Amino acid sequence: MGPVTPGIRSSEVRVPDDHSREQLVALLELQDADQVVRRARHKLDHLEEQQELDEAQAKVDQVEAEHADSRVEIDLVQPKVKKLEDEISLLEERRAAEAQKLYGGEVTNPRELQGLRAEVESTDRRIRDHEDALLEVMEEAERIQGGLDALAATSAELQRAVAEREAARDRAAQDLLAELAEAEVVRDAVRVRVPDDLLSRYDAETLKQRGLAVGKLDHGMCTGCRMDLPRVEVTELRQGPPLTRCPECGRLLVVLD
Repeated sequence: MGPVTPGIRSSEVRVPDDHSREQLVALLELQDADQVVRRARHKLDHLEEQQELDEAQAKVDQVEAEHADSRVEIDLVQPKVKKLEDEISLLEERRAAEAQKLYGGEVTNPRELQGLRAEVESTDRRIRDHEDALLEVMEEAERIQGGLDALAATSAELQRAVAEREAARDRAAQDLLAELAEAEVVRDAVRVRVPDDLLSRYDAETLKQRGLAVGKLDHGMCTGCRMDLPRVEVTELRQGPPLTRCPECGRLLVVLD
């Protein structure tokens, strides 16, 4: 007797069974049908179109986050523009008042005229400084707004790509859902041909083996684990009951040849 999967005693390898050949064939067909169902579900859960959609949506999220950050920047800059514009307006009003005094003829005292001229010049300098600062802030606002416009255009383009990928995902999913539904109908039709006790054993093994519960002895190989069994074990298996366990993987093993 060859090696046995750890945890399976030699005396447990065989599973005495009195089921008919037709029932065991149905069991194998059920395994095949379940595999078709699992493959369809796996494809549905791992749609390439869904991955492409997720990637496109991630790009949209990134652009929208950058757009939100730029909105914060522009919201911080705009009050600076308003403040400088208001200050320039007040300074211009002040300069106009000072110029009126200087050139209106109301003041004739040379010293007072000199003082007024100095105030007008000082106000002019402050206006120029504020205008320079305003120009810098407005250039910054223009730069940020340009970035916002570019991000908005990029977001719109990416949103169109997301919509296209959603449609492609939905079409692919619809096809696979139809394939899955058809596979489940076939699987359910096979299940009713398997006796309840054998079906319970199969379901328990399916959970234990994470999907592949039954193998078939095929030219000395277990189709469950794809292992070639020693010739002496193959001979012994063929001389035993038609339903046993694979000495390598412990799965249910149907021996029909």
